[in-house]
Amino acid sequence: IKYIGINKNDMDIIEKMPNIELKKVLTSIIVLCKIKHRTTGGKYINVKYSALSKMSHIKSTSKIRELLYNLVKLDKINICINGAIEYLGDITDDDDYLFIVKDFGNIGLYLMNYMNHKYIECEECGTMMRKKNNSNKYCNECAKKRHRMSKLKYYYESQKDKS
Repeated sequence: IKYIGINKNDMDIIEKMPNIELKKVLTSIIVLCKIKHRTTGGKYINVKYSALSKMSHIKSTSKIRELLYNLVKLDKINICINGAIEYLGDITDDDDYLFIVKDFGNIGLYLMNYMNHKYIECEECGTMMRKKNNSNKYCNECAKKRHRMSKLKYYYESQKDKS
């Protein structure tokens, strides 16, 4: 799966959450449920809380447990005995997307970008990253690769000039 879109119906549910952390966790759950629905047709997701914490950009796993408990109280999810999470909302997948998630390890950043545009996608690999200034286009890893490639190019061009 190359991308998952968040549509207006999803965003209406997400925006009703009382704080940003609940919004990020719910967005991650919706994206994971859409992936599960596309691949197997299932509606339950099995994900470690540490992984959910990383993809939602929530600092601690213990905070995830509290947020999941709040989502259960708000009737947005059910947590089964085996730890599987069931999203209780509709998983419609129309083409009218408000934003598209391409990097499933950074789902929380896509929501943050949609809400206040302080994040951008790397032009090389598509990873979401915090926007530092108006000129950065690449994540740290791709910037290092591009810098090494430009040094190599300069080196080889200087070797051609010598011969």
